[in-house]
Amino acid sequence: MLLIDLMLVAFNDSEFSISDIPKIRDYFSNKFQNHIEFHNHIGESCECNYSEIQFRLVNRKPTLLGINNGIEMLKSLVINEDNISFKEKTISLNKYSFGQTNEIYEYKFVSPWLALNDENLNHYNQLKTNEKTYFLNTLLKDHIKSLSDSFKYSIPDLNCIDLISDFLPINVKIKNHDILCFKGSFKTNFMIPDYLGIGKQSTRGFGTVVKKFNNF
Repeated sequence: MLLIDLMLVAFNDSEFSISDIPKIRDYFSNKFQNHIEFHNHIGESCECNYSEIQFRLVNRKPTLLGINNGIEMLKSLVINEDNISFKEKTISLNKYSFGQTNEIYEYKFVSPWLALNDENLNHYNQLKTNEKTYFLNTLLKDHIKSLSDSFKYSIPDLNCIDLISDFLPINVKIKNHDILCFKGSFKTNFMIPDYLGIGKQSTRGFGTVVKKFNNF
């Protein structure tokens, strides 16, 4: 089991919709463009490391997520920064367990899960309903594996990761394009800290999960 430090900085004086999620990232990336942690780019190239500063929409509030070393960056640049359009802040800092476990936990997506890329979208559309569920579970397991790799956590037995899911497809307009995403919940024997993200564009706020017993 791995321990991960997470800090949430929520800005309570503004509200956004799901389609506005990219705007949160764009605002802070432009605001702190001299700090690669906020945008993961050097010039025209992209640093593919898992970002330790991520962007979230929590209860419609724009939120920054600091992970491990990213926490100090948030403390030094954001918490005491007055020159930010969002003023009213709520800050939480906690340590969470991450990894495969013998217990079953239930999670829900509090932002749309971008499960599919262009290639597997075509495959998904050709599947029958029962096949789609199996395919999405396979992708979810792959995404949990990718998340684990980001934290350099080696899953003891990937074949023993169990998944039971209940997903609904939804279309989300992202930069004037309708993108197929999913909402819903899943059960698994893997411990995921609240507000970590799974899947495509998870560092920008998509695929954010919380334990289902939380009232969010």
